[in-house]
Amino acid sequence: MGKLIKVLTSLFILISIVVGGAIFYVTTKIKPEDIKKIAIDATEKALPGTDVKIKSVDYSIGTSFSFQLDSLEIKLKDKLARKRYKNDFFVVKKVEVKVPLWALITNGGTISVNVQAPEVAYNELGAVQSNISLAMGPKKTVAKVDVKAGESTDNTKSSGGKIKLPAFVENSKINIKLTDVLVKYSLHKSISGQTKISRI
Repeated sequence: MGKLIKVLTSLFILISIVVGGAIFYVTTKIKPEDIKKIAIDATEKALPGTDVKIKSVDYSIGTSFSFQLDSLEIKLKDKLARKRYKNDFFVVKKVEVKVPLWALITNGGTISVNVQAPEVAYNELGAVQSNISLAMGPKKTVAKVDVKAGESTDNTKSSGGKIKLPAFVENSKINIKLTDVLVKYSLHKSISGQTKISRI
């Protein structure tokens, strides 16, 4: 009986050390401002024609590491288009993300993303242009380069604007759930309206 108590006590101490170490790792490696910067930089990198704002980021630690983005707004940089259409490209009051502690420790797992009641706008600015095309930014043209015999065609250089995501994000599976999505649309033939999608 005494040996069993010692084993259970040792096991309890071991679990406490592991959990305590995980919490210490999370609180020292991940800060709210870092999360905010990564989210803004990654979004603006994917949608270069937009300005992204996040009011605040908060997080809590339990069996998983959870953080919340409050008031995420994505607006077009094009001021004329913004003035023409009052609807922002994308607005959501709250985005909740849950990351299992083991995903942080082992650099891989399943990350759950819950987006509640987002508002998405689709505005046509003519027969061929829309707010989505403006958000994507101008199309990049690839310059034609004459290559002489014997020369390498690999001119790839590292980009200074590349977003470096944490290893556990790159190695994890991401499950995204959107609920109560409100889509506002305005077509170039003076057709407008809105529709609601309960779940995606």
